[in-house]
Amino acid sequence: MMVVPPLLNVHHLDLQALLFKLTMKNNAKSAMKPPLDWNLVIKLWQNFTSSQCLIMKIPEYFKVVNIVTTQVIGLVENEKCFSTLAFMKSKLRNKLVNHQEF
Repeated sequence: MMVVPPLLNVHHLDLQALLFKLTMKNNAKSAMKPPLDWNLVIKLWQNFTSSQCLIMKIPEYFKVVNIVTTQVIGLVENEKCFSTLAFMKSKLRNKLVNHQEF
């Protein structure tokens, strides 16, 4: 029988917690500076990924971010959007509106 290792190591998360908190506190204000074209959390973590030293010091937190920021395929919201788009582009919808020239 194959045993799957846990995705995260809780002990390592505890050991890395202080450095994680300090890093977040020291970088939060810089992430909120314009331009605000990205989600603030994503912008913050993109800055962190440029630091190999930080990746080596808090790897468990980088695993958490990868898990949290990964969008699961097949979410209900995505399915609703595709259904709505398909209806809007269908021939049936085009027949529902009476097009008149002015």
